[in-house]
Amino acid sequence: MKVLIVFENKNVDNLFVPILCRGLQAKGIDVEVSVEEFWTDDIFYDIIHFQWPEEITGWNNQYTPKIQFLEERIAFLKKQGSKFIYTRHNSRPHYYNSITYSAYNIIESSCDMVVHMGQFSYDEFRQQYPQSHNVIIPHHIYENTYNENITQKEAREKLNLPLDKFIILGSPLEDVNIFEMRTLISLDMLKEVQKDICNELVESNIKGLEEHIKDEDRNKDELLRTLLELPNYKEV
Repeated sequence: MKVLIVFENKNVDNLFVPILCRGLQAKGIDVEVSVEEFWTDDIFYDIIHFQWPEEITGWNNQYTPKIQFLEERIAFLKKQGSKFIYTRHNSRPHYYNSITYSAYNIIESSCDMVVHMGQFSYDEFRQQYPQSHNVIIPHHIYENTYNENITQKEAREKLNLPLDKFIILGSPLEDVNIFEMRTLISLDMLKEVQKDICNELVESNIKGLEEHIKDEDRNKDELLRTLLELPNYKEV
């Protein structure tokens, strides 16, 4: 089986695709990660997996005919027998133009299976596309990807943060590698602050995080099965 993940594999700042690619390859699947290959006439792929539609048109593309080319390309590949999967990372990007908006519409309405990371996305999409085939697969975490040997104390000292304060991370700080800051919050820290804030809420968050980590392998395997089972859909 040949799988194409339509993604520009250069200067990657989000490791969702590389980790997915490694998981598929570990199952013996032939995987290519490329935008250019999507437009190549002489290469057939059993499955074509879209991530972010703006990867195909270009993030700031103003070239209107690109939309027609996209429609024609998908129609051509479907006639050749390719099946299409779309992982819905966003309903729409934060910044987009009419070209990007149209690309989302085309891909959403053309795919054989849509992967959602939560119930809200699943329900929202089903309302818009009642005949679509959908599955919920939670976002995987990036374990065994970065250097996780740094201690919490070392991380705080490196980032010039107080050692005795409870810190919650929001948006990445400028010029700071957010993944070096992962150790600033741990399950143990959450458990400690149960005394001072809403115990029920914290306990719920801890349980959810623990379950998410425990089920990580299951989530990855479920996505692999989704790829492998097309067109025998398994709906939620």
